[in-house]
Amino acid sequence: MFRKIVKAIFNNFGLKILSVLFAIALWLIVVNVEDPDITKTFTVSVTTANTELLETAEKVYEFVGDADTVRVTVTASRSVMENLSASDFNAVADFSSISDDLTDGEHEVPLSVSVNRYASQVRVDSYEKTINVALESEESMRIEVSVATTGIPAEGYVVGTKECTPKKITVTGPASIVDQISTAVASVDVEGLSSETVARTRPVLYDSEGNEISTDRLELSKSKVSVDITFYEKKEVSLTALYSGTPAEGYEVSDVAVDPETITIAGSADALSAVNSIEIPESEVSVEGLSKETTVEVDFEQYLPEGIILVGVDNIVEVTVTIIPYEEVSVSYPVESINIKNLSKGYDVLYYADYVDITLECPAESAGLISAEDLTVSADMSNAVVGANTITLDVSLPNNVKLEEEPVTVIIVGESAE
Repeated sequence: MFRKIVKAIFNNFGLKILSVLFAIALWLIVVNVEDPDITKTFTVSVTTANTELLETAEKVYEFVGDADTVRVTVTASRSVMENLSASDFNAVADFSSISDDLTDGEHEVPLSVSVNRYASQVRVDSYEKTINVALESEESMRIEVSVATTGIPAEGYVVGTKECTPKKITVTGPASIVDQISTAVASVDVEGLSSETVARTRPVLYDSEGNEISTDRLELSKSKVSVDITFYEKKEVSLTALYSGTPAEGYEVSDVAVDPETITIAGSADALSAVNSIEIPESEVSVEGLSKETTVEVDFEQYLPEGIILVGVDNIVEVTVTIIPYEEVSVSYPVESINIKNLSKGYDVLYYADYVDITLECPAESAGLISAEDLTVSADMSNAVVGANTITLDVSLPNNVKLEEEPVTVIIVGESAE
């Protein structure tokens, strides 16, 4: 029986071997036709290793150009290739190779590529063996965060206090970027609001020209800050001004005007209830020795009561003081009312006229009000002689009234009839 089996096996053995080889070849042909090897290129993101040595040296890096990705060409069967994507490959830049040279500038870093899936069925054909990175010193700065608001609060309200927590943040990154930072601003939308609000918002960095600075390569000690905003009610009040000094002789202040006459202020309800007008003190406006209109610019914001803020106008106002000359007034004074002094006993006086004209200078508002009854006139006759005497009269005047010139009249002295 055994001999029969052996004979059956070796009978036409060569033909049988040829059949097996033919079958294998045929299978290979079929497989190659149905699932052939193909080549494909993937764009793979580059990761890094051993970057802690840069932190120790206070350095930061940036890929130069498109060095953050690498094109990897691989070969695999069609069925395998259809299941592959860029995420199935690791491209690693190892910084340990440049540990001896961490100077600022460009460096070549070795790159290695490995396959995550189907590693035994995928052949990596080609990729760039190095990538270029730029090293730069790392820098930190502390900067105060200011608060800005957008939008318009509810009718009758304005933004009051604005408080940021924390008040300062630390920004760390490449020196070339950190050195550009001028301001940090936290913005909050207050559209339609009238009550206190607290918002969490991201600080935005700007350079000295107001351009926003990207934070892609920067690290902020606080990615968001807390902003507390309160709101004040508004109120319109008058604006007045005092003045100091005395104008030039013969001139007076006729008016003090402030432009604008009214301003809008804001504050808490209690603070507003105590304010009906804002007064600019006399120390800001002097008319000493002036003889014409003068205008003074005054920063009046410093005179706002505590807890009150200015709304919607410039804090500089104009105070205009109008200065005019005294008006000339002529008063006819009856001579019979002249008080005669020091006339020798036994003598009497006569006058050539019933009235003597006295010319005065006075403020415009008083010009039409002064009469003879407001004056006291006397004549000193101690040096008079018999006959006609030209006498300078002594006149007592009301306040703010001046003599333009001393009045003179002729008084006749004669012996008394008695």
